[in-house]
Amino acid sequence: MVTLSLCVLLMALPIFSAVLISNGDRTSPSRVVTVEELLVSFPKPLQAVDSQALNQPVQVGAWGDEASVGNMGVQVAIQTNAYNVSSHGTDAFWVGDVLSDGAFVQFGYILPSPGYYCLNGHVTGAGTSCLGAGNIGFADARWFWSYFPNARDVTDWYYGFGSANSAGVNGTWHLYSIQPNASDDWAFVLDGAPVYSSDVPVTSSTSPAHLVAEKASGPYLSQLGPVEFRGLAYLGNSLWHATSSLRVIDGCGSADSNTCTDSTAYGVELAGPNDVIAGSGVPLPESGLLGW
Repeated sequence: MVTLSLCVLLMALPIFSAVLISNGDRTSPSRVVTVEELLVSFPKPLQAVDSQALNQPVQVGAWGDEASVGNMGVQVAIQTNAYNVSSHGTDAFWVGDVLSDGAFVQFGYILPSPGYYCLNGHVTGAGTSCLGAGNIGFADARWFWSYFPNARDVTDWYYGFGSANSAGVNGTWHLYSIQPNASDDWAFVLDGAPVYSSDVPVTSSTSPAHLVAEKASGPYLSQLGPVEFRGLAYLGNSLWHATSSLRVIDGCGSADSNTCTDSTAYGVELAGPNDVIAGSGVPLPESGLLGW
């Protein structure tokens, strides 16, 4: 489990009420994001079952090939598309893995609705232990990482957000990698530079590598990207391997589920070999395979 030196405590209050924040520079009035809202709006593992999810995020994307099962790391290049999200909405674009110890890791960029957030902490159903807080503005695309100790418990996770606009300007490409560090613990690496190293030992995956565009919260007919992903790859035998095929992810809370309202508002299509576009205005293929 990730160990954090806790210097700030955000206390959970009734839903839609404020949280108490004793750190961070609030330079202008802003909506304070509650623990309860984070529990609803944060991007979630694909394996989070519907009965446990506090809302039903809509997720479209692609699984890698079966050879990527058992990997020791994943990566993908994502082109930044920053835009204003709806009030209380959150969109995210990420690569992830479900691990053999039952945990889940993800890394990508996130577009929360404007507000005052804990930017680095540990969320539980009881509250949030926070290492720093600050404002997130309109169309403020930031890298983010998260670690869920139990992929099926969406009320307990560790996470961090980058600084303002840390995912780059619109149209730029960035490589998001989840890989072992020198101590063989999980590290989150952006364009070759680590942005966070955990003390969680690396374990192999039980899922294929996968990439996702997610409407984590907000009106499900509102804009989601679209965003382009290229070069989904997985780490095996200390080498990166490009996936040789992709399979469609379309659903909410779990893969291959079409039970969520308005999920057909978003799609995923092949733009080239190991290159997909996912989100609004993109059709869903008739087949679940994205071949090239």
